[in-house]
Amino acid sequence: MNTTAPNISLAFLMTLLAGLATGIGSFAALAGKGENKTFLSCAMGFSAGVMIYISLVELLGIADKGLSTLYGARTGAALAAGAFFAGMSQDQMKKSLAEGISGENLDIIAGSAPSADTKRKNRIKYRVLELLAKQYDVKEEDFSSAELEAVPAAKPREVGFDRSLIAAYGHDDRVCAYSALYALLNTKGTPERTLCALLCDKEEIGSYGATGMQSNFFENTVAEIIEGSGRTCTPLALMRALRNTKALSADVNSAYDPLYASAYEKKNAAFINQGACSTVKPESFVL
Repeated sequence: MNTTAPNISLAFLMTLLAGLATGIGSFAALAGKGENKTFLSCAMGFSAGVMIYISLVELLGIADKGLSTLYGARTGAALAAGAFFAGMSQDQMKKSLAEGISGENLDIIAGSAPSADTKRKNRIKYRVLELLAKQYDVKEEDFSSAELEAVPAAKPREVGFDRSLIAAYGHDDRVCAYSALYALLNTKGTPERTLCALLCDKEEIGSYGATGMQSNFFENTVAEIIEGSGRTCTPLALMRALRNTKALSADVNSAYDPLYASAYEKKNAAFINQGACSTVKPESFVL
């Protein structure tokens, strides 16, 4: 390596220019009075492209040349590419499977096209709200008491060469909801007691939210029924009505999986194609 004075001076000069470029760019951004998002996007894209170019063309090329000298062209190229991608993913590789793809870091793309109304401040947000209002009659103020939940859009599929199973998102909820609604709509005659089917979710994570049992929807409905029958709904009357209520809670059981046998009690677990499964609990009967 040549470490003569001219080479050291050239290296120092290049380092100084690189630092000054950052300072000049920062000064231009601070001194500018306007905000040009188009220019900012182009500048960020250009700088990202430069970094990718340096990584792929210069650094990867030097590594490929050096490793090819030691291990041959094909092996050297493979080692250089492998080391490059391993370095990019070193932080990801340190995470466990549960941490690799965390729910908090998943972004849902609700929209990217701006609204045609140029007078709006946040045109992309307004465009999304326009579509929600047009297709689902959902307005922005509705989100103060309602939820918008994104679920997989894949259609149900038959599983197996014999097509004996169904793979579908939320099928456990659908089969229970269908059974409850079918029984309610096919009740013959006028029942002696008021019948209702209550469809809720989020039972696995605490039943919170407007659609979980932690909400007061059911209590409010019973209170309205009491008032509608000509009686005064006092807190005591509501508690007595709930106490005299009989309920059948429906859910599904998980089938025994030999690959994860430690998660089951084999003598007290459901098996596929072994008939109906019923689980009796102290205060409920769950199908």
